[in-house]
Amino acid sequence: MKEEKSLKNRFAALINRKKTKGEASENTDASLKTNNTQADINASPAATETKPGKKDDAHWPTSIIGAFVGMLAGTLPAAAWALIFGASFSPLYLLVPLAVYYGIKLMGKLEGPRGLALLIIFTAIGLYLTLLSCQAAGDVLKYKMSVFNLPLVTITLIGRSGVLPAPFFSSANVFPVVFAAIGTALAYEPLMKNANPHEDASDARGAAE
Repeated sequence: MKEEKSLKNRFAALINRKKTKGEASENTDASLKTNNTQADINASPAATETKPGKKDDAHWPTSIIGAFVGMLAGTLPAAAWALIFGASFSPLYLLVPLAVYYGIKLMGKLEGPRGLALLIIFTAIGLYLTLLSCQAAGDVLKYKMSVFNLPLVTITLIGRSGVLPAPFFSSANVFPVVFAAIGTALAYEPLMKNANPHEDASDARGAAE
């Protein structure tokens, strides 16, 4: 009888050990799952997002190229109008900043204040080149040159004094500036609407919570 009791006690002890080991392994698995879940959360896109400054720096080169290409494209309508009709048409200057904006959007996607600064710089350069190209178009028509000489004639006018219409505040100079400013204003909102995507995302998460 004593041997049977001792055997039963040993058997019960073994069962208890197995239960204890099973519970310990379950706790270990649960802790591992919790750690893995936390690691997945930390590795989520929200946690590994690139800082806005670094992202903008990566977009600078392509944005500059896009702005330059858009600026050149924006000068063409006004220059073509001057070649065909022999006079400039001020509303076409509105296309200069819009072309610069789409060049930035398609090639570089630089947004926010930096994108706006790039837009203003290339719009100012494009406005100057467009004024010169319209003057060059008059010379091309006057001397009966080929239209393909227009870029070369425009380049020769860069930096020369007395090229733009006088006086400086004449309608021939003021209206192009006004329409270029209107085009810049039209491009302002789409450039700035995604200026703070991280703040918008945090606000959305806060509202959801």
